Amino acid sequence: AEADILKTFTLRTSFGGEIYSFDNNNFVIPEYENAENNTVNSYTETTGNGYDWTWTNTLTYHKNFNQRHDLKVLIGSEAFDNSFRSMTGTTTDYFSFDPDFTNLSTGTGTPTNGSSFGSDGLFSLFARVDYTFRDRYLLGALIRRDGSSRFGADNRYGNFPAISAAWRISQENFMKNVSWISDLKIRGGYGIMGNQINVTPSNQFVAYGFDRTSSFYSINGAATTSKGFIRTQLGNPAAKWESNVNSNIGVDATLFKGALEFTVDYYQKEVRDLLYNPELAGVYGASTVPFSNVAKMKNKGWDVSITSINNLTKDLKLEVTGTLTTYKN
Repeated sequence: AEADILKTFTLRTSFGGEIYSFDNNNFVIPEYENAENNTVNSYTETTGNGYDWTWTNTLTYHKNFNQRHDLKVLIGSEAFDNSFRSMTGTTTDYFSFDPDFTNLSTGTGTPTNGSSFGSDGLFSLFARVDYTFRDRYLLGALIRRDGSSRFGADNRYGNFPAISAAWRISQENFMKNVSWISDLKIRGGYGIMGNQINVTPSNQFVAYGFDRTSSFYSINGAATTSKGFIRTQLGNPAAKWESNVNSNIGVDATLFKGALEFTVDYYQKEVRDLLYNPELAGVYGASTVPFSNVAKMKNKGWDVSITSINNLTKDLKLEVTGTLTTYKN
């Protein structure tokens, strides 16, 4: 839904998502050709369902002053929620491979089963300003505040700014007599973008579970085993947003009435507080290692693109593009 208010304001809201379910089954047929091939047949069924939705709300102010100053201001919020659940079962050692016969109850092996579920959410506030003066000077600024349930309460939110500027030199008075330059622009930008995909929502918690081969024990030599629990995952509530710091400076040009176009960019990307799960010392046990902010990585290089457009005849045009990218990590 969208509404124009007082000629200069636009209010917009959008909601979308999906509700899904799935069901699949597969049969693994034994292969005897080589010793390393599978010699056991098995049948597996998996079923699950889930949903996700995104709700975005923005208010935009846009006004042009005296055909010189163009100003656009946007503020907004966005919410995301996701939830899923699945269940699976497997049985082995079937004496018939007929698909009309196989199910989880007709195999002679020991059935195994499992299930999983999870959810996560995001909530963001953002604001953006874009200003243009006579289509010569362009300035943009953005600030985001993103919150993710994948991080602990102390590090749930992160602030991520960005700024960009451009100067269209070809619109200046001193360039009007330079006929072979159709368009020339210098631009640059700097911004920080947050990343939370590497981390699961459970990364912040210490988890315990049991395993028949690792945590069950026969007390006093008894014929039966007693249940025991082990730590299955180490938690890291101190994990925080990974920051991708991007900066670039570039030139865009169109020359000789459109016959030649080129773009040159120098870029640098630095990943700060990189999320990774390194190996830990053996004294921590066999628990799953949590993701932590343990590293920094930098990439930099050049991007160049040149396009030549030639009208060979009235009906035949030749367009040639060459690109060059350098990359240093």
